Amino acid sequence: MSFTNTPERYGVISAAFHWLSAIIVYGMFALGLWMVTLSYYDGWYHKAPELHKSIGILLMMGWLFAFCGVSYLHRRVRCRVIRP
Repeated sequence: MSFTNTPERYGVISAAFHWLSAIIVYGMFALGLWMVTLSYYDGWYHKAPELHKSIGILLMMGWLFAFCGVSYLHRRVRCRVIRP
């Protein structure tokens, strides 16, 4: 099995990223269900949502990096200012 993608198969890196993402998404779902059961005075009441958000943002950044690639990061995106 090749590390890079071929027209016939996905590579090891793509497959590993796919399964790692799946495990993280299921873990985030379980974390969300667990957070609902916490009481206000529990020590994890404020820590768990921060952890949930941090992992979600990192996962989203990984997806953006995987789909957009490194070349997208070097391009300049210009915004037009529309004046009324």
